[in-house]
Amino acid sequence: MRNTADWLTDPTTFTTSILALLADHFGGMEFVNWDPLTVNLQISDDFHITPPQFLLDRVNAGSSIFTSPLFHRSLEAFSQICNVLNFGVVSSKVMVPADLDDVLWGVTEAMLLEGDMFKEEGFSHNIARYVGVLLMEAGIRETPSVLAFAEYDEYEEANLEENLSSADPVFAKLYWEDQQHTKDTLEVYNQQQLLRLLEQLAVLPIKDAQKELFEAKITKIKSQLEKTDVARAAAVGSA
Repeated sequence: MRNTADWLTDPTTFTTSILALLADHFGGMEFVNWDPLTVNLQISDDFHITPPQFLLDRVNAGSSIFTSPLFHRSLEAFSQICNVLNFGVVSSKVMVPADLDDVLWGVTEAMLLEGDMFKEEGFSHNIARYVGVLLMEAGIRETPSVLAFAEYDEYEEANLEENLSSADPVFAKLYWEDQQHTKDTLEVYNQQQLLRLLEQLAVLPIKDAQKELFEAKITKIKSQLEKTDVARAAAVGSA
């Protein structure tokens, strides 16, 4: 069985899993308020490892979600945290803008970590518009549910509506069907990523893993994915 040090040095370990491991080891979530250098030294001393940079980045990103509103208020912080949650890296020299995949998963994992506080916080106008731009650039008008806060450019929306209203009805129908397909694809990707996280949490060497809860959620998500696959197969067969 893999021990905590193994998980902490594995680049495929989710931020949520890292926080769960450390909370179990330190007896609570107080460590999210520690100075990053203190966290680094404590992990090194307790687990006899040299903490890799990705581990420190994920601890810092996860901790900031609990201790600061910047994820919801600052576009720079939002972008960096989404990058880290989606297994990206942080650059001290230049800001690397989060892409749509980063944002989709970053917001999802932040939602899991924050719980009820997520809806209360909301997102700033700058962040909402940025996500709207990412969606428009990808040609997505049917917004995935987790990104429902996104704001689209009013001019672009009006222009789209005008073009569709004057378009051939068959073209318009095909356009919205394609939009629905793209939205479904993103939703499935997110569910698959969530499933991987839950499966990881279920096998971590922690005392409070709530195995039964994770297993119930895993079963539910697998059932949803299977239903989606069946529905898609049926749609292809009837096309």
